[in-house]
Amino acid sequence: MGILMIVDDDPDDIDIFIDAAREVEPTVVCLTAQNGLDALDVISTTNTKPDFIFVDLNMPKMNGKQLIKALRNKPDFLDIKIIVYSTSKIDEDEKEVKLLGADEFITKPTSLDELCNNIARITLKDYHATVHT
Repeated sequence: MGILMIVDDDPDDIDIFIDAAREVEPTVVCLTAQNGLDALDVISTTNTKPDFIFVDLNMPKMNGKQLIKALRNKPDFLDIKIIVYSTSKIDEDEKEVKLLGADEFITKPTSLDELCNNIARITLKDYHATVHT
């Protein structure tokens, strides 16, 4: 699976995402940022290029759409898979982010198993959900 980055201004959503990613692949490296500017800063200062970036749309300072545009304008980042990970269910948002260069759009799921399955599918990781109580 490599390196994942989650960009979201909600710390609880970040924690849940990291838990799910580690459920799918215990050795995954997870980078985090609370907005697009922080994400660009983390990538440039750590010299670590994520394989996948999961991006929320609504964040302060630099939102998800602005981050996607910034990443797609940098030749070194064209091979990073960008997945919008948002509560938005608006078709126009999905169309717009795909035009900006997002590879996929998923709505934040309501269960940990659903999130694990999405992460596994996107990262092509073999994962069989277990029931969490």
